[in-house]
Amino acid sequence: MRRQLICFFTALAGFICLNAQGLSYPASSVLAHGSWYTVNIPSNGIYKLTYSDFVSLGVPEEDINFDNLSIFGRPGKAISEKNSEYTQSDITENAIYVNPASKYALFYAENTMSLDYDTENSRFDFSIHPYSDVSTYFITFDANIGSKKRISAREEIHSAATHQATTAHDVFIHKREVANLLGSGRNWVGESFSAGSPELSIPLNLQNVSSEQSTEITVKVLNQSETPSSFDCKLNNTSLGSITVNKTPTDYIAYAGSKTFSVKITNDNSTLKIAFNGQGTSKGRLDYIKADYVKRLHYNNASLRFYATENIGNDNIVGYQISNVKANNFQIWEIRNGNACSVNDYSQDGETVSLKIKADTVCSVIMFSGSNFPTPTLKGKIENQNLHAWEAADFVIVTAPAFLEQAERLAELHRTYDGINVKIATTQQVYNEFSSGTKDFLAIRELMRMLYNKYVETGSAPKNLLLFGDGTFDNKNILKYNNNFIPTYQAESSLINAGSSFTTDDVLTYLSPYASGNIRDTMSIGVGRFTVNTPAEAQNMVNKCERYISKADIKAGDWGDWRNAVTLTADDADTWGERYFIENAENIYYEINATNPNLNVEKIYSDAYKQYSSSAGATYPDASKAINQRMKKGCLLFNYVGHGSDDHLSSERLITITDISGWKNYNALPIFITSTCEFTRFDQVDKQSAGEFVLSSENGGGIALISASRKIPSRNEINKNLHKFAVIKENGQGLTFGEVFMKAKNATNLVVEERSIGLFGDPALRISLPQYDIKTTKINDNSLEDPGVQDTVRALSNMYIEGEITDEAGMRVENFNGKVQITILDKASNYRTLDNEGLNTDIEFEQQKNILHKGTTTVTDGRFAYRFMLPKDIAYNYGNGKISYYAQSDSLDAAGNFTNFIIGGIDTTVNITESRPNVRLFLNDTNFRNGGITDENPQLFAIITDSSAINTVGTGLGHDIMARLDNAANTFVLNDYFEPSGEDFSQGIIRFPLSDLTEGTHTLSIRVWNIFNFSSQAEISFVVKSSKRGEQMKLKNYPNPFSESTEIILEHNQANSILSAELQIFDRTGRLVLQEDVTPYISTYTVGPIQWDGSSNGGGQSGNGIFFARMRLKTNTDEIYTEPQKMVIFGRSK
Repeated sequence: MRRQLICFFTALAGFICLNAQGLSYPASSVLAHGSWYTVNIPSNGIYKLTYSDFVSLGVPEEDINFDNLSIFGRPGKAISEKNSEYTQSDITENAIYVNPASKYALFYAENTMSLDYDTENSRFDFSIHPYSDVSTYFITFDANIGSKKRISAREEIHSAATHQATTAHDVFIHKREVANLLGSGRNWVGESFSAGSPELSIPLNLQNVSSEQSTEITVKVLNQSETPSSFDCKLNNTSLGSITVNKTPTDYIAYAGSKTFSVKITNDNSTLKIAFNGQGTSKGRLDYIKADYVKRLHYNNASLRFYATENIGNDNIVGYQISNVKANNFQIWEIRNGNACSVNDYSQDGETVSLKIKADTVCSVIMFSGSNFPTPTLKGKIENQNLHAWEAADFVIVTAPAFLEQAERLAELHRTYDGINVKIATTQQVYNEFSSGTKDFLAIRELMRMLYNKYVETGSAPKNLLLFGDGTFDNKNILKYNNNFIPTYQAESSLINAGSSFTTDDVLTYLSPYASGNIRDTMSIGVGRFTVNTPAEAQNMVNKCERYISKADIKAGDWGDWRNAVTLTADDADTWGERYFIENAENIYYEINATNPNLNVEKIYSDAYKQYSSSAGATYPDASKAINQRMKKGCLLFNYVGHGSDDHLSSERLITITDISGWKNYNALPIFITSTCEFTRFDQVDKQSAGEFVLSSENGGGIALISASRKIPSRNEINKNLHKFAVIKENGQGLTFGEVFMKAKNATNLVVEERSIGLFGDPALRISLPQYDIKTTKINDNSLEDPGVQDTVRALSNMYIEGEITDEAGMRVENFNGKVQITILDKASNYRTLDNEGLNTDIEFEQQKNILHKGTTTVTDGRFAYRFMLPKDIAYNYGNGKISYYAQSDSLDAAGNFTNFIIGGIDTTVNITESRPNVRLFLNDTNFRNGGITDENPQLFAIITDSSAINTVGTGLGHDIMARLDNAANTFVLNDYFEPSGEDFSQGIIRFPLSDLTEGTHTLSIRVWNIFNFSSQAEISFVVKSSKRGEQMKLKNYPNPFSESTEIILEHNQANSILSAELQIFDRTGRLVLQEDVTPYISTYTVGPIQWDGSSNGGGQSGNGIFFARMRLKTNTDEIYTEPQKMVIFGRSK
């Protein structure tokens, strides 16, 4: 079959050329200078602009000179997915007709629907633009812009016609875009059918239809039913036949059927009626109606348009005869490649006009009289721009205009911290220069292709692209949610809920001249997306990026050892075959161990925990708790393999949106890599996916996700490749997120479902792997110059370590002065899953997770030394232990590991003396008093001291640092939360966040062990008053009554919201005795304690009596006074 593209729908002319290496581009956009105005075109045809129209556009009247008028634009056909078919960059000038005397201009313009004519079957095919229903044209009156192209006569045809025609083929299309049944894919369907509304009437306007030849009417419909349905079709009440559509198959949202009816039509205006016959709750939809008909070339003395479809072939010339031409003052325009020229070499014999058309390709012809044409939609003035003049950029941000301010912030962060070149363009700026102002997602690809082609040979091509704005499957805002800030690429498949219907941003990275938008194309750059919908969300994302790129935790003095942690989670097996969930996670574990052994991998496999069943279904509460506790500490990478959906992970709801919303890992932000279905289905119009909650969380969550937006198979190849590239360093630093994503996808033999795996986050951020390495130089008395020598350390023995910070070349970093955290891990142990589903799917896996000791010491000039005693609780068998290092200094950090030593046995020469830890337990800080008030999110705070080191191992039965809230069912293992005081591991603190506590009285206890296995316990009670209910204040003093002095303290539930505080004390007559600024005493949930000995502002002392204290507080939103507290002084001498 040979198809000819209708020429007036394409734009092939212009100033650029195409070669095997790509396009040549203008050095500057025509939009860089002058004053420009735009109009929108809803349908193909001739349009009229008058003097008053230009005034309405905003053109100053003194600038309106029709001799200087130029109109630029290109036909609105969607950019092809085949790169080689994009042949024209920037906008081009169109020929126009100007009537200066009557002060109007005519021009030909095309909208966004495209047609192909099948010359073999004499039928039209059509395609709907996936992003816009209107095209855009540009207007300027600048005398120095453009060549002032005017409609000119075409080259006359002197050769005789090879064929004659009095008719031509034409088409009528009825296509409404009302609903996207799947919420995926680019095909939208039209009117609905149901039992209550079973019929539909559609008028068919077939201008000059020939009654002598058959019209082919194609009707495409959809059935949404568990049974077959039929659609009866009548034309002008005469039955055409019926379309029977099978029932909707499994995994389909609807099933489509179509039929073509051949009928002779005598009237230009007909009515097609469709009656739906379905059972019960069955529903139907109309997709489209297309009528291919033969048009008589009969002039109505106003206008006639026809497609020159007859006898298409090289060297053919067709003579067309137009009848009923009674007017003398007509024009004839021939439209090729979207450009109009006048036909002057016609002849007229009475009421018949004859003209010849070269039939090498299909073109269109418009014959018209007068100037009664529609006005385009007037938009207004636009700003100058010049993306074509951009210099090389490492990183490009394309942003919705609403987020431009935050995009600028992000660009400046990268310029400051990474020293890279960053360029920013708004979506409309990209459309203006690369899709002639018409909204088209692939215009962004053409911007990147321009930059890539211009600068790849000099090594300065762009490396990453960020789409700064959310997108939905509703690219035309048909559903009026107004949340499609940057469009989405949707696959053509729109009915099957499977991998063939997907969305992906990857198409923007296919920059080869040979790329065609398919799964085998190679990504040339990285791409990511911020799924933000408001300026506040945009600001939050940039805030998170700033904390990540600047290593805010290190600058604040907090430990950044989360950068040494990787968390692997996996679903249980609901069928025997799904044991591969854990097997896939295990493959990632061994990949990480082989690639970057500095990283410590924690495994949280749900089937390794007990499953509980209830009316709500099966759950793994202990596994969920373990994940939530890990997220409080954060990690470098978080991986999940298994089932999932857009609002949870695993059918047992291992992680839900509620869990995600409670994460408080403010600075310790991991990259989430989820090998599961739909977790980040970001392009829904009416809800936010769980993955988006991870990304948008203000208090924590993740810095980015690599996650699927549709159903995917659990294949391990891409998951393994992602982790392979995520843990390597080049030139002393981790790869950018975009590089990891690009390299992993290019290294994977992708299946179609995996096209929906996207990067959600800033692709130019680098994975926060520590910059430097840490080398162990000595253990005990053994120098490590001889790697064949292995030292053995035992329980209760002393261990001495020396090491140094080194760069990529292995040289000591002499200017590194800070501190190093040293963690001693016991030997790896084997564990086995529990086969909770009873499917014989238990799997053995290895973990090296038991911490024998964790302490810190000083790094001076890149060197450190450390001595400590191993605890009694170790596994006494012999095997290789692991020393894990993390060091930091200002914003620099380093990591390392050492495994060439043996742990096992016990030192029996040690004299064990009983001592017990001293445990002081508070909430938030030491100002807390037993029975005090907090909000629903307090923090456990404990101060631990002992003469022996604190045990954080957890291998001995019951020897964990354990906290209990209210009852034994609500316990927390806090071994990893113990922070030793410098190098003194016999004392330290524990901070552990509690969240979403219920209102009322609670009891909190903690038990701590030392390395000789002696323990102590502390307990407090407190009252939760939710901050959501407003301020809860309780002013009290102790002792009361008092004779010497008392401590006044205010307890409240408004964490970190009090800006200033003033204490006021009155005597019983209301006289002010003391007024004092107590702002320095403000802490998280208290103000105070403030000691008062009865003194007044004048320096005098108060005698016995009754006094009243209150505080005046300024908060973020208000100024308030507390209720007065009655105080009594007694026993003082008069």
